[in-house]
Formats: sequence, C-alpha cells, structure tokens
Amino acid sequence: MADQKANGIDILTDGEFGRSMWHLDFVWGLKGIERYIAEHGYTFKDHDGGQYETRKDIGIRITEPLSGKNHHYLDIYKLVKAEAGDEDTKQTIWGPAHAYTELAIFDRLAVPGQVYETNEELKKGLINAYKEFLDEYKAVGGKIVQFDDCLWELFDQSNPASFYSDGNGDLAELADEFVAINNEVVDYTHELGLTVWTHNCRGNYEIRSAAEGTYEDIAKKFLAEQHYDRFFLEWDSDTAGDIKALEDLKDSKAEVVFGLLSS
Repeated sequence: MADQKANGIDILTDGEFGRSMWHLDFVWGLKGIERYIAEHGYTFKDHDGGQYETRKDIGIRITEPLSGKNHHYLDIYKLVKAEAGDEDTKQTIWGPAHAYTELAIFDRLAVPGQVYETNEELKKGLINAYKEFLDEYKAVGGKIVQFDDCLWELFDQSNPASFYSDGNGDLAELADEFVAINNEVVDYTHELGLTVWTHNCRGNYEIRSAAEGTYEDIAKKFLAEQHYDRFFLEWDSDTAGDIKALEDLKDSKAEVVFGLLSS
C-alpha cells in the first residue's frame, strides 16, 4: 500500500494480496462452494507453441445454495481501507458471467443431482450471491468495484482457438446471455450508488494465452452493450486488433484506460 501511494496511484487496492488465483479465490469464498482437485488444469498455448497445463486444484462444486455474505474479501478490504486513509480505494472481484460459466461447467462435471438443477437456477443463485456481497461491501464503506474478466475474445467468430465454438452455433446468442448476467449485477451495483469498472485481461497466464481474438469483433457487445463506467483494456500486442474497436463507445459516457505496456 505504501508503494502505491509513493508512486502516485490514486485508487488503492489489494491487488493479488490474499489470492492464490486471480479469479477462483472469490468463488471459493462464497458459502456453498467446495474445492476439489480436477483431472486437468487450465490449458494455455505455451511459449514453444505446445500446450501448457496449470495446477489442477481448480475444481469447484456447489454443495448448498450460494451466498455472498460474510465473504473474506471484505476482511481484506477493511485492511486496505484502513491503510489507505484519505485515499480512494477499490475492490476487484471475478466478473459474474465468467464465474457462471465456470460453475456451470465444473458443477455439472462434478456430481449428479446438483443443488441447482438447471443453468437458469444456477444463474439466479449466483447473481443473488453477488448482490449479497455487494450489499455488505457498501456497508463497510466500499465505493468502487471492479469486475475482472478474460472471456470476451473467445466470442470472436474468427478466433481459431475458441472453445466456445464447440456446441455453440450462435456465439452472438451466448454473448447476449453473458451481457445480461453482467448487466443485472452492474445495474444493481449502480442502484447501491457504487461506481462499476471492468478489466479485460485477455486470458493470459505467465505470457501464455488461452485464445486469440481481437476487440474489434466483440466490441459492440463487450463495450457498447455492457453498463460499466470504465473499461481497463489490454492493448499491448497486435492480437488486440485495431483501435477502431472503440468506435462502439462513441455514444457512451464510459471511460477507457489503455494497458499499452506489459511486464
């Protein structure tokens, strides 16, 4: 926190503190979630062109109705807020549509007779858990929340490595479902009086990529149709495509922050 202040960062956050994986730790903190060792980790394109598999402790199953109350992230946020003093702060959490996708896949693979018998029931249960978390986040003084997401390039119709293309003839229809999930949570967050941002990390893992795909093909849905106040976009390689993708935000009041350099 002291380093953030010293370098002039005006919105302070915990970053990766207290997290073993950028996304799963949030879901692991929901009541009703159980972790297990999966048969396989996540698959990424390796530096030599081959396949790289991550650690396998990524399995998640639902054992009871989900709840976002009393989440350990709020304990971490209280520490951030105390250290920040008069500086502004934000809390970053996993984007709800992305979380829904992972739960739908893993919970269906894990055990028969799931708590939520249909994906529609799962969707409602997860969205409610997010709302519970956001209620308590506001109660402890939170003002800015950022949803992190790395799925959207997989909706690029020209993407040769998109696992969404298998069994999903109409990617636009699937994208509409994802937009609706995110917007329901974002709209609720706005009703609470909070500012809502999103960061798109393009599916990287130690400079390995999950898939290609540009912002151009998905800009209308990802940028124009989602209700975020600010987009943090990684534009640090040719893979991101032409900056003309931002034309889809010309009628929007949303802010855009470019990530032009990568470590």
